[in-house]
Amino acid sequence: MGSSQNDINHQYFEFSVKTKITPENVKLLHNIQSDNDNSIGNLIKLERLKKRYTRKELAKMINLSEAIIRSIEEGHIPYPSNLKAVADYLGVNLHTLIRPKDDSLGEKIRVARLCKGLSQAQLALLLGAPCAVIGDWERNRSKPSHLYINKLCKVLSIPIEELLQTNATNHSLGQKIKIARLRKGLSQRELASLIGAPSATVVSKWEKGESIPSALYKEKLCRVLSISL
Repeated sequence: MGSSQNDINHQYFEFSVKTKITPENVKLLHNIQSDNDNSIGNLIKLERLKKRYTRKELAKMINLSEAIIRSIEEGHIPYPSNLKAVADYLGVNLHTLIRPKDDSLGEKIRVARLCKGLSQAQLALLLGAPCAVIGDWERNRSKPSHLYINKLCKVLSIPIEELLQTNATNHSLGQKIKIARLRKGLSQRELASLIGAPSATVVSKWEKGESIPSALYKEKLCRVLSISL
């Protein structure tokens, strides 16, 4: 037999007395958990209530307005730096809140940027890239060139293997060549020139696994890229 509304209200009251959380917040906490809503805003709200902060108290402690806290909890995040400030103060790892929509390169860049608390404009400034380019990368309309991959990894604190791989447990020969080339900041054309390969197409085929470099080219690749194959 289900509990009556009076019983539920009494349980809320007892819990609030023990934890010093207001009955209203206990009800809200219950609603958030029972809704099973994993949105960033609701999870931030849940952590705030667990730590017994009102929006006003939290806003004052991290020098933000109460309106910004409310906006974040409602799912509106115009400034990633504000989200990061709130998450850091509450001891929340943004990597556990911001779940990637897919395994694409663009989505990895977007999630890593948000976890760093950077807007697209701020990331563009740090990379020395046009702001519109960041949006194109994140929407998978284009890919960052070899000139930006290393910078992205450093700025976003993400290993190049994690950024480039989709389901990587063991790197193929082609993947090893590609990762090492990008670490060196080389284009396929530049690498081809350094090892005396006919064209960038040859390097591209190696990286895609469509062909395998000869023993002579492997030796040159190891020397130029500082790797073992």
